[in-house]
Formats: sequence, C-alpha cells, structure tokens
Amino acid sequence: MYEATEEDLAEFLNFNGFEVLLPVSRSHHPDISFIRIIPSSDEKTLTLFLHDSYYKDWFTDEWGARYGFLAIADRYQKFGCNFYLASYYHFSYLINDDYEAAKKIMVEKIKK
Repeated sequence: MYEATEEDLAEFLNFNGFEVLLPVSRSHHPDISFIRIIPSSDEKTLTLFLHDSYYKDWFTDEWGARYGFLAIADRYQKFGCNFYLASYYHFSYLINDDYEAAKKIMVEKIKK
C-alpha cells in the first residue's frame, strides 16, 4: 500500500510573477529551473519551457541540457483564487536559445 507524504504534494512556483501549480511533487522543485514563458495575449494561458533535472542520470553533462519540459497552464480564478494550473507537463527537446539557456543552467548545476 502506498502512503502519501508531504513531499508528494505540489506547491506553487513563481515564474516571472505568475503563480503556477505544476503536476509534480515538491521534491522536484529544487531541480526545476525557468527557461522561458509565453503568456497568451489575454494572460489566460501560459506556455512554459522548463529545465527539470530531477532525474539526475539524464543530466551529467551539458549535452543533457537538451532535455527540457514543456508545461501548459490555464488561469484559475474562482473562489478568490488567482493562479495557473498546468494540465500538461511533458518532456520536450530544447533547441536554439532555450537549449543555450539550459546549457548555462547545467554548467552551474554540474559545478555544485
């Protein structure tokens, strides 16, 4: 039988002033780095490019920086709340400027 702990719960992350709830446990949070965010023109939907190095075996060198995550989050504004809830969080290859940004993140993580 599986027993949930507090580490299994999600909590809000702030990306450029947007409060976002991702579908990952808070144990991932120290490993998630912001790369880029694209808000829709009405700010009801966010597209986020993230670097989540939680699975350490994928991220042992700069080449691993090509593995990123794409999240799509919709704004939730009911009952006095105002945050974004990601309904999509999936592996994605990073290219161009996003890959370059992720490489810089990886260099810093490898140094630690």
